[in-house]
Amino acid sequence: MECKHECSACSASCGSAEPSAENERAPLCRGASVKKVVAVAGGKGGAGRSVMSCLIASELARRGLRAGILDADITGASVAHYMGAREFCRDSDECFFPVVKDAVQLASVELALGDKPNPTAWRANTASDAVLMFWSEMCWDNVDVLLVDLPSEIGDIALTVYQALPVDATILVARESVLSVTAALRSGVMSLMSSVPVIAAVINRCGGSEREAVSGAIGNLCRAFRLPNAIRCPDSAKLAEVADLGDLGAYELGAVSLAADEIQRLL
Repeated sequence: MECKHECSACSASCGSAEPSAENERAPLCRGASVKKVVAVAGGKGGAGRSVMSCLIASELARRGLRAGILDADITGASVAHYMGAREFCRDSDECFFPVVKDAVQLASVELALGDKPNPTAWRANTASDAVLMFWSEMCWDNVDVLLVDLPSEIGDIALTVYQALPVDATILVARESVLSVTAALRSGVMSLMSSVPVIAAVINRCGGSEREAVSGAIGNLCRAFRLPNAIRCPDSAKLAEVADLGDLGAYELGAVSLAADEIQRLL
């Protein structure tokens, strides 16, 4: 039979077969173990993805789970600062070791470059390679849940994460605005296009009253991914202060437990 190079619709086994998506997944380094991978996405800067990643990971750690954060926001890395991690990642001949802070394992460009003011002005392929390095060359120590803090833009890094990492679910994060919620919707659609379900939507910095247009946008977001409702986190000057001081690992926020509940159901 003549090969038409339409592998997705062909049951034959031949040398022309294209590799499946599963075979294209980036491997973990020897000795590393990660059970579940959850992407934290938003599609708009300032939504609070990094803060939420730190809060959720810390909540999971308090529950006795082994949690980690892979900071994929290469040019805007902030997870290490928010968690108060200052030391560099250790390395051996075979791999790097994540920094552990408040029982959460961390990998971030901040922990490789330090606090120097030099910008990470890297091209997309270099930044994506760094994300793959954090996955494949980091010796994740029996991690139950690894949160991947995605950058704000829906671009090359997000594509790399969804295509090369075995992402099990996505949590969307948005601010209480139509623009931010709409951007989160786009991120969620990208997740579904990668066959990854959206398990929760977090709306940050919620005020006392919600404009009708914002309520409508949040309703559309929940309906699009069949979520019963959005998780609302109130605006908090205290949270902003704790984040600036780098002490999010010790900060507890009630609404975050709802997101942690959804993740724990994956295990």
